[in-house]
Amino acid sequence: MLLVGIDWADKEHVYCLMDETGTTLSTGMVEHTAEGIEHFMAAVRARAKGPSEVLVAIETSHGPLVGVLLEHGCVGLAPSVPDAGASAGRFPRGTGDFLAPPSLPAQS
Repeated sequence: MLLVGIDWADKEHVYCLMDETGTTLSTGMVEHTAEGIEHFMAAVRARAKGPSEVLVAIETSHGPLVGVLLEHGCVGLAPSVPDAGASAGRFPRGTGDFLAPPSLPAQS
């Protein structure tokens, strides 16, 4: 199991990848660009066997990064906020190919 924590911001995000024992495997920044998100997803794919092995906590329910995580079927995607229970059911499982690079919406 790969645990992914993402601290959301406007232009770049901080992430931490941990194993199921809580050992930190990797940390870094995700730029809010297609290239930054692909670099992050490559780090996730390198450490997980598939999307069902990825549990994500993130502070938002929208945006390109959330879209890519959902598209690739990462499970447990939930906001890391005190009232996370209020968002239950808002994060459906995706149908994207976890091993394929993400397809991102055009940026304006």
